[in-house]
Amino acid sequence: MKCQSSAFCLLLLTLASCSREVSPQQSSGDKPSSTPNEGVVSIEARISRGTRFILYANDVWSAPQRLPVAGGEWKAYQFKIPQGLKSLRFDPTELSGADVGIRSIKFEYPGQAPRWMPLTELPKWLKYHSTVDFDASSNQARIRTTDSDMYIMSTVEVNSYANGQPK
Repeated sequence: MKCQSSAFCLLLLTLASCSREVSPQQSSGDKPSSTPNEGVVSIEARISRGTRFILYANDVWSAPQRLPVAGGEWKAYQFKIPQGLKSLRFDPTELSGADVGIRSIKFEYPGQAPRWMPLTELPKWLKYHSTVDFDASSNQARIRTTDSDMYIMSTVEVNSYANGQPK
């Protein structure tokens, strides 16, 4: 298609760049590649049951990222995140009665030291069809689903998190 005017061409280019979907499906073992404007959040979790882990970043409900669940096994679930990350929503399973253990949440951006979210933050997140607690003896957060289609969500401030991995 040939553009009739520069304003029309600019509009088409703007629309095309805005419609890009952010990595909706990744293979189970691949670390998503990031661009200078993107990073990666890695969530080390054991999910007892379910088929998919969904993550939403910055309230963009139309572009969820999903990964298959490795039922009952510890796995690092890695998702792309924007440079200006303000909020996250985790939907680690679609099933009621599931148990989700989380050992770490690490944020990595190109050219920056990795940062880890304190797991003591997770019980403060908004919960839907779930409960969340932190076990200091194992240094793990635990999510229990009370109904299907659960989630937890909150604002995040990556730059306030520690550079070193919590002990």
